[in-house]
Amino acid sequence: MKVFYAFLCLIWGLPAVLWAEPIQVRSGEHGGFTRLVLHLPAPMKWRVKQDGNNAWIEFPDQDVAFDLSQAFQRIDRNRIAGLSDGEKGLNISLACECDLVAFEYSDRMLVADVRPRSVPEKAATPSVSLPAPHMPDARKSVPTKLPIIPAVPKPGAAVRLVAEAENRLLQQLSRAASLGLVNPVAPVSSKTEKVARPDPVRGLQDSVSASQVNLDAHSGLSEDTRRAFDPDTVSRLGVSCISDEKLDIQSWKAGEDFNSGLMALRRELGGEIDPLNRSAAFDLAKHYLYFGLAPEAQTLLKHFPESEERALLWNLSQVVDGTGAENDWFQQYETCDSAVALWAFLSSDHQTTADIHPKTIVHSFSELPLPLQSLLGPVLATALSKTGYSDAAGMVLRIVERATETESPELLYAEAQVEHQQDPAAGRAAGLKTSAEADAVISPDALVELVNSEIRAGRAMAGETINLLESYLHQYRGTKHEPELRDALILAYAGSGDFDNAWKALKVREARHPDAGTWQGVFDALLEVGTDFEFLRYGTLLADRADRLQPSVAQAAARRFLKMGFPDLAQLYVATPMEGAAERERRILQAEIAFQQGNVLTAKAGLLGLSGEDVDALMARMRQGDSTPLKQINKPLIAPSEVSLAQGHSELQQSQTLRERLEKLLAETEIAKVDGQLQKR
Repeated sequence: MKVFYAFLCLIWGLPAVLWAEPIQVRSGEHGGFTRLVLHLPAPMKWRVKQDGNNAWIEFPDQDVAFDLSQAFQRIDRNRIAGLSDGEKGLNISLACECDLVAFEYSDRMLVADVRPRSVPEKAATPSVSLPAPHMPDARKSVPTKLPIIPAVPKPGAAVRLVAEAENRLLQQLSRAASLGLVNPVAPVSSKTEKVARPDPVRGLQDSVSASQVNLDAHSGLSEDTRRAFDPDTVSRLGVSCISDEKLDIQSWKAGEDFNSGLMALRRELGGEIDPLNRSAAFDLAKHYLYFGLAPEAQTLLKHFPESEERALLWNLSQVVDGTGAENDWFQQYETCDSAVALWAFLSSDHQTTADIHPKTIVHSFSELPLPLQSLLGPVLATALSKTGYSDAAGMVLRIVERATETESPELLYAEAQVEHQQDPAAGRAAGLKTSAEADAVISPDALVELVNSEIRAGRAMAGETINLLESYLHQYRGTKHEPELRDALILAYAGSGDFDNAWKALKVREARHPDAGTWQGVFDALLEVGTDFEFLRYGTLLADRADRLQPSVAQAAARRFLKMGFPDLAQLYVATPMEGAAERERRILQAEIAFQQGNVLTAKAGLLGLSGEDVDALMARMRQGDSTPLKQINKPLIAPSEVSLAQGHSELQQSQTLRERLEKLLAETEIAKVDGQLQKR
């Protein structure tokens, strides 16, 4: 008990950092500054320190740890040279003459911006501890009526300029007042004024007519800043989401149709002698993207340097073209609940469903032009289906069906995927087969899915499917489709019982990719449809991989070898310890193997501590000295009907032939060496 209390005291005294969840640090480039986002596990007090190019974000009340694994994924080291854990917080090494400005976006998100200094330092800056600034919540701002400039009928140019200057001054003063930097005071009227001016503070709202201009001010931040921190317009990384106006692709078409818009924009484009008109070029790129012509848009955009608009158009064209967004550009917007969510989802690997907005994605898709709906609809529906959003996928398909008159191979493939997701028992071979035979872009994927579907259903592979696989493998050699097509062909060979070709294709596959797991599918087929001779041959060749099989598969292989009378080979498949109920079954199989090998004492020792009907039956057989496998008891070797002399002679010849084949096989696969090694053990 004393030891237990001592242990409790020890772990109670461990630093809190061992118990706390690490603070995840993410980053992003924003043109004029670099942003760090700290995801706090709980609300914390913090402060910022800076001494020249060294800065710190400290959490004085508790020990913290940081997860910096993704800190430099999206930024370079032009402003931030390095990040490291400090005694009380995050150490930031600056690579520029910059200031670190931090603020709380929420109680669990701390944002730190590294911005170039606007005014050069005149002297060394001492280390100063800065309290956490209080940022007013712009989302909860209350509009406030401000003093109004009386309308002046038909002003001249000078009067208009003065009015605009007054207007700007009032806006700036109102912002300063809302931040608490100034206090508005009613002006004192001069005694020398000949005309009385209205009091700018008292009773203004009652005296203003509808024709007069009024000003709305929002406390704290400007409208642009307020929108930037709205949860609907900021991604999880703290990046401002692209506005829906910038992704209004429906408005990108020029002219009445493709040709008229193309001719009009080409006239404005220039070229040959004059430099390209950038505005016309970008409009033409948008016109191309409206109709789904991504390569043409890319050809234009290559002539222009990087900019915000070019980056958007270029990466849109990458998604439309099916090659994915360059450098995962859209992934920084993956949690935005706006039109950009559609493009972020289309450019992702669809391995995670966290923080996506399927309703927003479907709505944004419905706003696309018909050419893009037809092109992207099947891809989007398939991706939504694979990530579990089958209802959203079905809605996308209905939109596509209304937009198109004919069913494309891509659409048939997507329909088969969605139908299977909604009802796994529904057959989808017809749609997959049609898509696979269409020789379209989606055909290789459809063919692989067809083979996998048929194997899972336990159906024999049709010869025409295997022929199509061989043809596509030759056609797509060296492309991203080759590995999946080769795996599907191997499994198709094995599923049809052609283990010779399956083995040859498997060796080619493993020579290029040694870690490929296709052999396990071949082994499953070997157990299901392989003859005893084929199982003996290829089961022996794969015996060195037995420890990588599922326990149930390894045990099934051991039973089959026992049934065939090869206990030494069976032992290879149950040599590795297993877990749970599988370990109990493995021990019983090992006892059966030892009994067939004549090691009765070893067999009985292996059953110590086990009980059950199967254990009792094996013990009874050992007492009787019957080494016939349990599953063969009461199973006559020859039918009880009368056997003629001719039939007996025929059976004897077949037995001799089988024996000769087995002896030849044993010589080829060096079973004798394996047997000798087992005997030495």
